[in-house]
Amino acid sequence: MTETAYTYRGGDRIADFSVVSVVAAGAFGEVYLVRDLSGIPLALKLLRADSGTEASSIAELRRKVGNEPGLVSIHHIGEFQGRVYYTMDAADNIASKEAEYCPDTLENRLAFRGALNAFEVLDIAESLAGALDVLHAHGLVHRDLKPDNVIFKDGKPLLADFGLVSPIDGGNAGTPGFMPPERLPADAEAAQQARDFYSLGKLIYCALTNEDADRFPILPKNYSVKEVSAIRKVWLKACAPKPSQRFLDGASFIAAIRFARRELCGLEGGRRAKLWKLLVFAAGACALAGAVLFAMLRARSSDTGEETSVYVNIEQTAEDYLVFCCFTVGSDLDPMSEYNRRKAAALTVDALRRYRKLPAEATIRPRNVTREREPERKGGVMLYYYRIPIGSCEIRGVE
Repeated sequence: MTETAYTYRGGDRIADFSVVSVVAAGAFGEVYLVRDLSGIPLALKLLRADSGTEASSIAELRRKVGNEPGLVSIHHIGEFQGRVYYTMDAADNIASKEAEYCPDTLENRLAFRGALNAFEVLDIAESLAGALDVLHAHGLVHRDLKPDNVIFKDGKPLLADFGLVSPIDGGNAGTPGFMPPERLPADAEAAQQARDFYSLGKLIYCALTNEDADRFPILPKNYSVKEVSAIRKVWLKACAPKPSQRFLDGASFIAAIRFARRELCGLEGGRRAKLWKLLVFAAGACALAGAVLFAMLRARSSDTGEETSVYVNIEQTAEDYLVFCCFTVGSDLDPMSEYNRRKAAALTVDALRRYRKLPAEATIRPRNVTREREPERKGGVMLYYYRIPIGSCEIRGVE
């Protein structure tokens, strides 16, 4: 749709908000990028005059849920010239030109970048499964989970577009391709929650293959057997023919996602399973005293092409970060080698950035780092221990 089809253009005002640009339009209204009186960018959805259902859905969501991790925050609900509007978090801008705005949505990532890598897909899916669990815990279902309704803010995936959110007895609705084939009685609570997880299974399929949901479960010609074999079990269960065979809650969905992640790391079965047990044992045995404030489990490809399973534990004291970093051994068996020391340092810096909740483009440079113990190798795991003064961390890339 061209800009002339919208009610407002850049420079116009909607209530107390200044329109920056138009974003999208649909059957229920229009979406604009706006700035509030403080200059903070927000997304504003202006509903059609006859869209009373969505207005009540948003009010219900805001009243019951509020602001929860994994969900787009609703900031304000109002009325302007006889039409209801609400403001929410604006997606990151991925436009190539500074003066333009293109929202960072999963739909746009797939359009511009193609299929996502398996670890990225699993991270997104885990966040969305947790967000759905929050909605379900408050007696609500989303009913319209699809790539266009997942935005990224500060690089983190958020579930958006609550126009079809309803109480669990709200009946059938959604987007063709992402809806299960059966029609359900309004009082089938578990089955209605499973419908949301069905949509999430389709979304995982689309994100990993960049195929349309209607092609499910057909695989593209060129695909990674390793990636698909690990994740395929997740989407097949989520989209099982019978609702009773699907995931019925976020916890079981997340458990399946984490199992798939371990499979991708080669940590289920054989020698890798033993290494994983050793890594977890080392983490438990060597974790620094006090409350564990941060833990990270993931896999990375080093610059030699080797896959590495990683655990980083950060404890914050009044003055220091106490860091324990361990990872599975590659071809270099010397914990004091420059390669392994650089690798441990890079993993620690990345963990600190995540712990401080800095955006992906930001950098953090710890200084005056000291070793709490000498690096060591235990079986197939490298172990590193650091003390980093909090005040010595230089942060760049954050306004």
